[in-house]
Amino acid sequence: MGAFSGLRFKFALLLALLSGSLMLSVMILLDLQMDIISIDALPVRLGEIHPGPTGEVILGEVQVLRHRMAALSLAAMIGAFLLASFLAGSFLRPLRALARGVKAIGEGNFDQHIDLQRKDELGRLTSAFNDMATSLRKKKFIQSNFERYVSKPLSQQILEHKDELKLGGEEKEVTILFSDIRRFTALAEQLPPALVVELLNDYFTRVIAVVMQNEGMVDKLMGDSVMALFGAPISLGNDSLRAVRCALEMQQAVEVFNRERSARNLPPVEMGIGINTGTVIAGNIGSAERMEYTVIGDSVNIAARLQGLARPGEILISQATYLQVRDRVKATSIETMTLKGKSLTVAVYRLEGLG
Repeated sequence: MGAFSGLRFKFALLLALLSGSLMLSVMILLDLQMDIISIDALPVRLGEIHPGPTGEVILGEVQVLRHRMAALSLAAMIGAFLLASFLAGSFLRPLRALARGVKAIGEGNFDQHIDLQRKDELGRLTSAFNDMATSLRKKKFIQSNFERYVSKPLSQQILEHKDELKLGGEEKEVTILFSDIRRFTALAEQLPPALVVELLNDYFTRVIAVVMQNEGMVDKLMGDSVMALFGAPISLGNDSLRAVRCALEMQQAVEVFNRERSARNLPPVEMGIGINTGTVIAGNIGSAERMEYTVIGDSVNIAARLQGLARPGEILISQATYLQVRDRVKATSIETMTLKGKSLTVAVYRLEGLG
């Protein structure tokens, strides 16, 4: 028996089967949970002894083989599952990161970067995403800084239609607003240079914010004066009304500013405003190397003259502007004025408030 136990028995059994000297038939009865094994050997001659394993030994070896095969199968299944999980994780994690990044960019957050060092398709996709995020950050930086110098509508128009950026203009109906600090020279002489600069910066910060809130465009700053446009480069359909509302809110902002200055024992700021509506030439003026978007024409000059006539705290509007907003404002007619440098006379109204 010992000669047929273990591996040697299996080897001997295999040789017997291959040589045809031993016929082994195995029938497995699953419902009885047992194996019936019969072995047919060569005829036995008198005096010969043919030792061999018992059925119990063979059954035991078969059970051992089964257990080992089951263990190997289970190990293979576990290994395959772990390998599949690892591969799926290495593929899904970058995709989830990309999905989060795309969602953040869609919400306007361009500060996105995915750190993934791969040389496959996912790596190339991630690299393209990072390049896109960098490009969007640069564009946002340029636009946000550009809007410090020109209005938001104009900056968007330039960025979206940069190929159309050229010298020239077109006729447009625009409402022009001029504001100016009264007796600024005398005021500046009372203050050291540092406080003069502080005054102008605080003043411009407040009045420009009001212009932007009313969707106007700050055309230019001239000393202590502000020129703002409503209706250029883009008309919103209620340009005159937005201009007069802006003027009233600018006066309110200056009143708040003066209360703060009074608390610091600083002299107040007084402002006059003039508004006119009319046809102008609007477009890029200058040279191919240096140009600015502005408007020119008599309508601009009339608005500037009205601002010059306005007393401290006063808002003067032309008849052209008044006719467009008369149902929405309170205004008092002033005598017809002849504007300096002009032969024509202009009917002028003092703006009192919104009606």
